Amino acid sequence: MPAGTVASRADALRVVEVIELLIDAGQCPAADSMYRNRCDNGRVWKHLPAARLGQRAAAAFAAPPRRATCATQLTATRLSHYMNGVGLFAMNAGDLATAEEYLALGIRRGRDAKETANLAVRLQNLALCLGHLGQVGPGRDAAAEALAYGETAGDRNIIEDANVFMGMLASLVGDTAEAEKRFLTADQIVVREETESDHLYSIRGTLWADFLTRTGRHDSARMLTRSNIDTCRRYGSTEDVARCDQVLGHLALAAGDNTAAGGHLTAAAAVFRDGDYLIELAITLADLAEHARVSEDLDGAERHVTEAIAIAAPRGLMPAQCAALAARARIRATLAAAGDLDQLYSGRDAADAAVRLAARHQLAWCELDALRAHALLDQAEGVDRGWAARAGALHARLVPPGLDPDPLATAERLVAEQKPSRKPRTDG
Repeated sequence: MPAGTVASRADALRVVEVIELLIDAGQCPAADSMYRNRCDNGRVWKHLPAARLGQRAAAAFAAPPRRATCATQLTATRLSHYMNGVGLFAMNAGDLATAEEYLALGIRRGRDAKETANLAVRLQNLALCLGHLGQVGPGRDAAAEALAYGETAGDRNIIEDANVFMGMLASLVGDTAEAEKRFLTADQIVVREETESDHLYSIRGTLWADFLTRTGRHDSARMLTRSNIDTCRRYGSTEDVARCDQVLGHLALAAGDNTAAGGHLTAAAAVFRDGDYLIELAITLADLAEHARVSEDLDGAERHVTEAIAIAAPRGLMPAQCAALAARARIRATLAAAGDLDQLYSGRDAADAAVRLAARHQLAWCELDALRAHALLDQAEGVDRGWAARAGALHARLVPPGLDPDPLATAERLVAEQKPSRKPRTDG
């Protein structure tokens, strides 16, 4: 057996197999001790990363074949921890059905046991899961409930995280004012209380950076993400470093720096693929398809977008699927502009599908991407069916005049006026 915290998938697999054998032998406390010590209580699955192994390790305790044994030998809190672990790692691996099942089960147990802090964490994980599925209404309900628990307990970590997830969900449906308020509220907590980072970091930082990018504050998004990636490297959180690379790649694409975009996106995709982070992989593949398209590698673009759709569509990952369909429509428009007018039909099909899915789930930014893809097809066809005007009107609603050009500086100013006392987060 490897000594200390595992540092490779091979060692991690051996540890998981021993954990399973210990539980089958009725030695749940020994298995729990191994999980705590050798797997850093689950954090190792972020550092490797290894979503499927993390799901398997947590399921060794929480899945029905072994759950009854562990229930009699471990505390209810520990069993709930493993249920949340199955849900979280299943979500990362793109197994959203399992994720919903276990997160909901953990939430019910948390409510029954009145474990407020743990319950809030599970609600936040559920909110993120529902966001990936395009179920924004239920997701906002889950995040709002978590926020209520945090405010009642005065737990600033919960308040920070719940505001971030509420901001992310508000952004998905185009509620820019609400998203702006939520992200700024969360960032002020970091600026006021933390010593580890100047602004939001880890997945919280990348969610805010994505919103800033979409709303045209590219300098702020870049500054935030550069700080974020340094913090994540310091913590050894490989999955979060890859998320930062995905954001930086998207920003480079917007700036027309294809070389930098390709480097960041390729690095992010490699980590997500290796770690079985299928949701993030699908999102990154759609960006890689756009990078290949503008680089005139249309065969590569088609390979990326086909894989992204193959991941997203059967799993019901609505934002990722819409992004991939819009990317496919743009590829077809480029082919049509080069003289292959037969590509217009499949391009329209892809753009239409993206518009319908986005409208059904009220995913405003996804709808904007699809409308712009239709406008590009109009341009290739030499016609004007009004798609560009519709896209312009929607963009004007999503990015209203008067948005704060530097929200990071605003957060610092507001906190300076409040005389901050800085304390580190307890979760690392």
